[in-house]
Amino acid sequence: MKVIINSSNAPRREYTNLPEREPNDLIRQRLGEKRVESQFDGDAASVEDNSASERLEFESPEPALTSQPNGDFLTNFLSEGEEDAVIIDDSRSWKHTRWATLVFAGVLLALGGLWYFASHFESGLVTEHITVRGASLLSEKEIISLAGINRKEKFYDVNLKQVQARLMRHSLIKDAHPSRALNPSTIILDIEERQPVAMLRSETTGEAYIIDRDGVLLRPKLISGLRDPTKLMQVPLLTGISEQDTIGYKAMARLIAMMAAIDSGALRSAIGELRRTQAGAFVIYTSETQTPIFIGSPFDAPFRTAMEAQLGGGLAPAQTESLFLRQLRLLAKVWNARLKNELRAGGVAYVDARFSGQVVLKRRQSGSVPASKAIAPKTAIASTTSQKL
Repeated sequence: MKVIINSSNAPRREYTNLPEREPNDLIRQRLGEKRVESQFDGDAASVEDNSASERLEFESPEPALTSQPNGDFLTNFLSEGEEDAVIIDDSRSWKHTRWATLVFAGVLLALGGLWYFASHFESGLVTEHITVRGASLLSEKEIISLAGINRKEKFYDVNLKQVQARLMRHSLIKDAHPSRALNPSTIILDIEERQPVAMLRSETTGEAYIIDRDGVLLRPKLISGLRDPTKLMQVPLLTGISEQDTIGYKAMARLIAMMAAIDSGALRSAIGELRRTQAGAFVIYTSETQTPIFIGSPFDAPFRTAMEAQLGGGLAPAQTESLFLRQLRLLAKVWNARLKNELRAGGVAYVDARFSGQVVLKRRQSGSVPASKAIAPKTAIASTTSQKL
């Protein structure tokens, strides 16, 4: 008899030192011989049965068979013979079954099918559409032409980095981000254009330049593919500055951008020209009437009398904002409320916004110079009347 014990936590163990059981045919034969002998010689048969039982006890550790009827003995003996090899296996994990192999093979087949389908699908996909987003100054036709995408090229063979490099060659494109989209297969061109804020005219050649928010100088005559060329030039003009003065015109461009953002862009349409004087102050000329508005310099300090300066008087603690910025905010509010209509009505020589907390409107007397030419010299100031807004 052999006992085999299998365990997932212990090594395989076998026990083979048990006596082997005789074959079933031989046992049946011996039982038949015992029946024949018992019919003719009962006493001898009982003795032989006892000796046979003793031999069986000697040969097998099982209990004596003579104490049971012949049928029960045979049934029990045959049923016990089926347990000659006992296998004890306490591993019940699915990993040790054949289903694990089948499941693993099925997963591999599914992944292989998906890869095959995807690779063949992508290799045969063509570019159906090209979409342009974010462009307002340049036309879509110009941007698609700059991208240089070959329609016959496969969808996933289009090199997006090369497309981006070709788009960035245009002086009016600040940044570009090409990408892909499916259903249908589309190449998307996201464009960020440079936003012009001012125009500068060369003092030597007379050529007009465009300045963007970052202070980059652009040449409109070299810019192609514009939707509306006149829209590019609808920005304030910078005067009193040369194109060679990079720091100067960049500072003026930032000033215009700041004024255009004050009070939800109240002054955006008001500024037709921004002029820098020789003293470094700035003057706004309105776009409709060309009336000058004196706004001073960012470095101006609030006016103080001699007594205030001697006593050390200054700004109130709440007035941490510069005088220049405070006056610009006040000018934007006055513009929407009243100043714009006053200038359209005519008769205004100039506007002075350099005094803290007030915007002074200077009116012209009859017969004085036109508002478009009034620069407010000392002789002209004497002949005008002032009004605080």
